[in-house]
Amino acid sequence: MLDQIIRLLGESEADAWEVTETRTEGWDLYFIRHDLDQNRIRNTVHTTVRVFRCSGDRSMIGSASEELPPTASEEEARELIRLLCERASYVRNPYYELCGPSGDSRTGSEGSDGKQPETGEIAAQFLDVFRSVRETEDTFLNSYEIFVDMKTVRFLNSNGVDVTDTRPQSMLEVVSNARDGKRENCTGSTTRVRRTGKNWRGPWKRRFASGVTACAPSLCRSSGLCLLFFRPPRSGRSAAFSSTG
Repeated sequence: MLDQIIRLLGESEADAWEVTETRTEGWDLYFIRHDLDQNRIRNTVHTTVRVFRCSGDRSMIGSASEELPPTASEEEARELIRLLCERASYVRNPYYELCGPSGDSRTGSEGSDGKQPETGEIAAQFLDVFRSVRETEDTFLNSYEIFVDMKTVRFLNSNGVDVTDTRPQSMLEVVSNARDGKRENCTGSTTRVRRTGKNWRGPWKRRFASGVTACAPSLCRSSGLCLLFFRPPRSGRSAAFSSTG
């Protein structure tokens, strides 16, 4: 589809253009206590087209962008590009040039062995950490959800730039219970697990109020995780699930 879009852009009135394609492979896992309740695998593609129009003396430039549906026919894509060119012609900003190639066309997040981590591998290591939590009759995990995405973003422009970046992105949601015999507190919280740098290799630890520490260093090496701390709530108090880094 990208080849078709680039061809149509070349045939249009656009003076310059950019295309961004984002492919996502996602695993969603929903657990009640430690039993899998339901799961889902996602594979999506989003393509955004931006066109630029210049004034006659090239002192001004305007742009317009829109997402192109993956089911769009060639005629629908051509019409969308035509409308974007029209919209861009109404915008007046001081002229600037788009960036050109820098010589590095491939970037991404890699593990210590130089390979990209698999989505299932990352999800499995998160699951191992959750199962390592020390629970009692009074403090325990009520439920949790694991969302792991592997995003591949490809960016192209009319100046010859063609770069691809692939990296993981995850989110965890946890509901924990605590009771003191008279009352029970159930609280939930969410955190995003983010990559903090290509060469970041600090340990990933989850520390609990009981003093237990669970560590997933191989996951850290593959996805560059920040430190995450989870404290089950004391009786009558809320849980804290936060990230630092």
